[in-house]
Amino acid sequence: MENQELKLNGKKENFKNENASHLDEDQLFLISAQKNKKYKIEKIIAGQSLTQRLCSIGIVPGEIIFINDISNWGPITVVVKGVKIALGRGVACKILLRKLKS
Repeated sequence: MENQELKLNGKKENFKNENASHLDEDQLFLISAQKNKKYKIEKIIAGQSLTQRLCSIGIVPGEIIFINDISNWGPITVVVKGVKIALGRGVACKILLRKLKS
């Protein structure tokens, strides 16, 4: 696994993700997304159970996701299909996003 250093709201955080080294420059994980921005869900890198649970609440590849609130601690609040959802940081590390072209 490769260690990745992220800067969230001015604070550096480390997390391990074996897929991080293969990312394009416009791809990122939900954990490192910016507040008040829209992204497209590229891929969910998780087991069948978590993938199924995320799909049941509307978090599916191809869907547009809006980052409502992301701070240095606590859950990440997103809006998908008009519904506000709070996701834990462990789950957020498994959702790959693509930046939308402005």
